[in-house]
Amino acid sequence: MNAMNAMNVTISRFVIAVSFCLMQSSYAYAQKYDAWIVGPIDGDEGLYAATVNDSSGVLGQYCYTESNNCLWLIATDVTCEQESKYPVLVNADGGSAQMELVCLKFENKPRYAFTDFKKIDEVIRSSSIYIGFAFPMESGHFKVSRFLLGGSLKAITMMRNKAEKNQRSKPKRSTRDLSL
Repeated sequence: MNAMNAMNVTISRFVIAVSFCLMQSSYAYAQKYDAWIVGPIDGDEGLYAATVNDSSGVLGQYCYTESNNCLWLIATDVTCEQESKYPVLVNADGGSAQMELVCLKFENKPRYAFTDFKKIDEVIRSSSIYIGFAFPMESGHFKVSRFLLGGSLKAITMMRNKAEKNQRSKPKRSTRDLSL
């Protein structure tokens, strides 16, 4: 599977996970850590730790059991072209940086994956109050999406520990269809 097909599969899973984040009260297995939620991805494909802001934007880390891969993803209303890369300015109480996102539209809704997992992970793990993402717009203005980080470190740590435990306990066999 090439990288773009893998990203498309990932975004499909992300949208499902986002739906669960937004319906947290009906989700029996979700655990809340201040502003963050930890729960299983649909179909028991992995786990997520995510937060939803007051504008219904979602920021989260999603770990998939079968691929043993984790991604930082953000869902906003900032439009983008599918598979195009965009710069974003990141500012948090623990640091700031310029980063790159790749657009992954699903059902015509913009979703972004961070291209440098380690860089965004370090900023989020070193912060505890807030994080903001400034998206440059064609108008010359910026669109800023902000998220609370209260509980993020504990949520991410708990999710990653559970994901690693699930990875070790899952059999390595799979009956998924393959493309050769």
